[in-house]
Amino acid sequence: MHKYTFGLTGWLLLLLLLNGCMADDELSAPVNVNLHLEMGTNTPGISYVDFHNITIAVKQTKFYGIREEGSDIFFNSEPNVPFGIYAIRRNEQAPTIDAFDIPQGVYNQMRWEIQTREIDDDYFEDYFDEELDEYIDVDDFGIIIEGKYTRLNGSEILLFIAIDPTEKLLMETYDTGGNNQLSILSGNTYNIRLEINPYVAIGNIERSLLENAETDEEDDIYFIEISSDENEDLYERILFRLKNTVKAIIEEQ
Repeated sequence: MHKYTFGLTGWLLLLLLLNGCMADDELSAPVNVNLHLEMGTNTPGISYVDFHNITIAVKQTKFYGIREEGSDIFFNSEPNVPFGIYAIRRNEQAPTIDAFDIPQGVYNQMRWEIQTREIDDDYFEDYFDEELDEYIDVDDFGIIIEGKYTRLNGSEILLFIAIDPTEKLLMETYDTGGNNQLSILSGNTYNIRLEINPYVAIGNIERSLLENAETDEEDDIYFIEISSDENEDLYERILFRLKNTVKAIIEEQ
């Protein structure tokens, strides 16, 4: 379990919570939360891309919670204690980032922020697909989305969407019914799935841009890299969509 630190605002909010609600155990009762990473599923009509893996190096997480009653909550993990490098694979159990407690209550808004870091090259080679490192410099990025693109002529080509490690993902939290007002009760355990969906991110991108994307070649294998250095226009469009479609889904365990 990672340690979390409170910024100045967070400490002030915590003091208000403790001083103002000591007599009200209900507002300070802890609730266990498990935080996971997940790849979103394909959407209807997007049959020309197939994503199978997302690699992400997590540097820090932050939590923002606005409650209907009681003080609002803010905390973040220690900046000098980075999380791990995670592989989010399609149709596999979502990897767990952390587990911790938050105060119970009705939250009118609950947000999570993920700050990434550079993917460690040596660590990557020990635990993930070594072939990826033959195509792109994994340690230049914080998130790498792997897949294939099917051209209009029916041929397939490897596709890599590589996100700079300076980017942050801000995720609004919803229940499984799509509501963002959330009732979190002590005594229950909740799973929160931080969902990254490359299908939604690429869904409104003009097909012609993918058809005409610049390709690279390694050992007679051609691939498309979409990053801040390669196919920059595509990168900016997909990054904008990705950052605006990430979300967190909460459900009782």
